Amino acid sequence: MAAVDLSLCLLINRAGAARPVRSFFIAISRLGDGVVWYIMILVWPLLYGAPGISASLHMGVVGLGPSTRR
Repeated sequence: MAAVDLSLCLLINRAGAARPVRSFFIAISRLGDGVVWYIMILVWPLLYGAPGISASLHMGVVGLGPSTRR
């Protein structure tokens, strides 16, 4: 099983070396750094009313909480 796992890891690693694959994951990572979250926090109350406000407040509180990064 370890040989299969190693082969799969190496295959995925080589695929990540291709520029389109790398660019895709860089873009997704950048979006996840904040832009998408900020847009969702602003838009959800407009789309979902009171439940959207609740979700946005929850996301804001969690986002402003103590950081787990060192």
